[in-house]
Amino acid sequence: MEFVVLDTETTGLSVERGARLIEVAGVRVRDWKVYRNDAFESLIDPGCIIPITITALTGISNLTVKGKPSVADVLK
Repeated sequence: MEFVVLDTETTGLSVERGARLIEVAGVRVRDWKVYRNDAFESLIDPGCIIPITITALTGISNLTVKGKPSVADVLK
């Protein structure tokens, strides 16, 4: 069995309220073995202010994502 485990961090929980991605990561797993050398991680500039509650939760701040690629560029 082979699959990819994905993880995301966002500016909130509700897309309807404008939540956006600020980080995406993935790692390949085959036969229940994690292939750390086949992993991906990228911070994303959401184009909006990251709430202080999200920074406290994730450690990702507005300064952390300044100059990082957009979600469209990361997901190409």
